[in-house]
Amino acid sequence: MSKRKKVERHGDYGTRLWTIYNSMKQRCSNRNTPFYKNYGGRGIAVCDEWKNSYLAFRAWALANGYSDKLTIDRKDGNGGYTPTNCRWADHTTQIINSRIRKDNTSGFKGVSLRRDTGKFFAYVTLHGKRKGLGSHHTLGDAVTARNIYITENNLPHGLGVEYT
Repeated sequence: MSKRKKVERHGDYGTRLWTIYNSMKQRCSNRNTPFYKNYGGRGIAVCDEWKNSYLAFRAWALANGYSDKLTIDRKDGNGGYTPTNCRWADHTTQIINSRIRKDNTSGFKGVSLRRDTGKFFAYVTLHGKRKGLGSHHTLGDAVTARNIYITENNLPHGLGVEYT
């Protein structure tokens, strides 16, 4: 006699929360999905509790602020999808919490090296808009300018490590 996998009945198939759950599992485990390289390919995994039960994920989501206006965010971008590492966040929080892009030319978030001028351009992005904070002769000056702007304006952005 063959063993059949128990089908979990929840009635949420096709809902936004179920789609978030399914997408999370796919990008961490399905090598054929376009985003696998940024998730499963980097060792990001879904915890067993959630991987094996949509109902467990749904219970966590509803108890932890799920809203149709928010998306799932990993507090530690290098950590997995677990109840202690995940939260529901808006787009701005997601952007602020993202890792440094591969094409970053300075090694610091919000600072890029302008190849045409040889100067470092500092900026912050908030609500989808980039605010330039000027061009600077040194990386340290650009990081400091960005840190000062973030501090003075009480922005949720993380500060760059002091550069000397």
